[in-house]
Amino acid sequence: AGGGGAPRPAEPEGRWPRGGVGGAEAYSLVLSGGTAVAVAGLAVRRRRQRQRVGGDV
Repeated sequence: AGGGGAPRPAEPEGRWPRGGVGGAEAYSLVLSGGTAVAVAGLAVRRRRQRQRVGGDV
């Protein structure tokens, strides 16, 4: 019923190296890296705006 305990079929040797990054992992790494860059860019932009406003007074 369901086959929940069934073993996975063996993959051919050499198809994916052990510890290699697959498509889903690569996508999540790129997405999280892009998010980090965007957040850092916004932080720098806000800091520069605060310095301009504070310096003009």
